[in-house]
Amino acid sequence: QQQQQQHYHRHRQRRRHHQRTPAAPAPQPIMSRTRLHVQLPRRSADGFMQFMPDGRSLVIALGPDVHIVDSVSGTVVRECRGAHEDSIHYVAVAPDGQQMATSSWEKTARLWDVATLECMAVLHGHERMVYCVAYSVDSCLVATGSYGRTVRLWRAADGMPLCVLRSPGLECVFSLCLSTSGGRLLAAGRNE
Repeated sequence: QQQQQQHYHRHRQRRRHHQRTPAAPAPQPIMSRTRLHVQLPRRSADGFMQFMPDGRSLVIALGPDVHIVDSVSGTVVRECRGAHEDSIHYVAVAPDGQQMATSSWEKTARLWDVATLECMAVLHGHERMVYCVAYSVDSCLVATGSYGRTVRLWRAADGMPLCVLRSPGLECVFSLCLSTSGGRLLAAGRNE
């Protein structure tokens, strides 16, 4: 009987050893270290880039030109030379990926159809350089911030101006963010 108990305990220990959970797979890197080389004409030192929501392409604004580039091969898919009269300062892509907005030193922002790179609207009204642009989460609103202490809201579908917000404490609006729940706008910038 004692031999049977010893045999039983050894058998249970072997089963426990074999029933252990397999080792967890090694964690995958968050970002790959693949380089992307894009050959674009250098016309200006000013530039900005942003990934499209699907991650398969990115928008590169270089000087007054806009380029949409395949994010794997680096091939230019579409481009618009002379998209603005002056250098583009900022690019924002709508969350739905259908539209993008650019801001420029020329005191305007422009709305673009991503599929065709056709200008849908030129947003006039700022008295100084338009520094930044941002979309609402539903892609229905565009906000622009300028060196002229103002934030303007526009309807994204057609560029219709909706309101002007004055920021007396800020000399320049550098960054904008619209809340995910709607109804709130955060503007950051430099104090006077």
